[in-house]
Parts: sequence; C-alpha cells; structure tokens
Amino acid sequence: MTSDTRYYEDVDVGDDIGPIERAINHGQVVEFVKAWTNDTKPTRFNDPETAANEGLAGPIVPGVMTMAFISRLLTEWAPGVSLNTLDVVFRQLVLHDVVHTLSGIVTDKGMIEGRSEVQCDVFLADPEGTRLIIGKAILELPSRES
Repeated sequence: MTSDTRYYEDVDVGDDIGPIERAINHGQVVEFVKAWTNDTKPTRFNDPETAANEGLAGPIVPGVMTMAFISRLLTEWAPGVSLNTLDVVFRQLVLHDVVHTLSGIVTDKGMIEGRSEVQCDVFLADPEGTRLIIGKAILELPSRES
C-alpha cells in the first residue's frame, strides 16, 4: 500500500469525506456523451437549444456522469478503496459549468464476512448548498490487521 492509503482502522463514524469543489464543464459532457452513446446528435445533455426546448435552464449533466464524479470523491479520499455499492437519488438537475460541492460523511463501519466495510452518505450540492444528489456508498478499505 502507498503512504497515502487510508486504512479501515483510521476511519471513524462521523468522519467527513471532502468536501471538494468541481465544475463539470460543457466540453467534458460533450466528450462523455459521445463516448457513452457513440453519437453526437443534439440532446438535453450537450445542446443548449435542445435543453431549452425541453424546458430546462440549460444542458444537464448525465446522471451516470455525476455518479462518476461522486465515485471519484470517494476514491480520492481513500486511494485503493473498493467501491462496492453506490446508490443515489437525483433530486434536481445538475447544470454544466457550475461549481458543485461533493462531500460525504461516514455513517457506519464494521467487519462484514471478513471485509472491512465503511458506509457513508454522499452529496452533490449547488453553490447555494442545495443537495441536488444524495446517496449512500459502501466501501471496502484495506485493514492493517489482514
């Protein structure tokens, strides 16, 4: 393990994860949608006019892409972690080119069938602090005892 490895024994219930601030920019979304769908046609994800025609304030970030950013929050917090479960609720739309805050909190930990698991709540919030996405994750961290 590297020196920046976060071990199960180092984590306590109530520990904060993050926060980190990230803007998902238009170019990132365009490239993601192209790779995801193998298509470049205008959609609510990559085209302002299509988004406006659907009644949206602007192009939105695909849900699966926001989940990738939440996953990154967790893997940056604990390099080498195994992300076993990520379950999210999309409460509101995530727009391009807005600085969002990603954060989490450890809610439980325990040894489950020999695995050192940490459960946490995760959030993606807009600049006003409104939680646009909420979720739960189960991580497996390395243990010093194994």
